[in-house]
Amino acid sequence: MEKLATELGHEPDLAGVLVRESSTHRTALPLVSSLDELFDDPPAVVVECAGHNAVHEYGEQV
Repeated sequence: MEKLATELGHEPDLAGVLVRESSTHRTALPLVSSLDELFDDPPAVVVECAGHNAVHEYGEQV
């Protein structure tokens, strides 16, 4: 995130984190459990930090 903030000139806003089940996590992060939820308000940049299975399942759609 530091590198991204340096490139942008400001701290980026975190639009959402795609997880399998958002109700099972306790965090202040904006969690979503579907791509439709994540793209309700389309982000300007998507940072992929997924494992192989998630990339295989969602990568092309993102």
